[in-house]
Amino acid sequence: MPKVVIGDLELAYESRGRDDAPVLLAIMGLSGTSGHWRGFPARFEDRYRVVTFDNRGAGETSAPAGPYSTAQMAGDALALLDQLGVAEASVLGVSMGGMIAQELALRAPDRVAKLVLACTTPGGRGAILPGPDVLASFANVGKGGAEATVRRLLALNFSPRFLAASADVFEELVTYGLANRMTPAGFQGQLAAVASHDAAARLPGIRAPTLVLTGDLDRVIPPGNARLLADAIPGARLVMLEGIGHMFWIEAAAEAEAAIRALLDE
Repeated sequence: MPKVVIGDLELAYESRGRDDAPVLLAIMGLSGTSGHWRGFPARFEDRYRVVTFDNRGAGETSAPAGPYSTAQMAGDALALLDQLGVAEASVLGVSMGGMIAQELALRAPDRVAKLVLACTTPGGRGAILPGPDVLASFANVGKGGAEATVRRLLALNFSPRFLAASADVFEELVTYGLANRMTPAGFQGQLAAVASHDAAARLPGIRAPTLVLTGDLDRVIPPGNARLLADAIPGARLVMLEGIGHMFWIEAAAEAEAAIRALLDE
């Protein structure tokens, strides 16, 4: 992957599609890399220049000492757009990436054409936390070894139906996750960004046309958070994917693409 230098950070990115097409910036979640998209952003390359990247702390991007913040990581995304010469982009953010996307839309409203906040939360005291079993899984990262940790955390991201029907995909993701493990500094830095995120009171300031998208069986970030986002952002539309877990772009790619295109192609 090519890289740009942002201060002391080397940020790895990919840009695909026509250079003269409208830009879609896709921002991945906690511990994820561009590879965790499993080709989902490529579904939009027929009409968009699609830019993906590895957040600080993950993948081929450097992992400086933390803690990180979602505002800081939004600054990384904005600096990437600057270096690519992109004046305006539609933004798709999933999970932690959705938190970063909120900060980007609030910090630089003139740079965000349209906004998709997916399987994410506004943060703050009113946010709905995951269940005790999910919290315990994140608290026990590393216990039982690397493979056990990857399997335990990955399984939280999918519905029981998907896990039963798509064991081959799950095993591919386990293999990829083991080959692309984060450094402890990177993981703790990103975890701090998620824990400290709080945009709830500022959400009415988002002016970009917004889609809030989630699976109704999301255990990692409960779907009630999507309702909080949609209620707070002026004119936002809410789409719940029925029977779908957190990583909807793998479990329900076609349905998610249709919902996102409905916003982007208006």
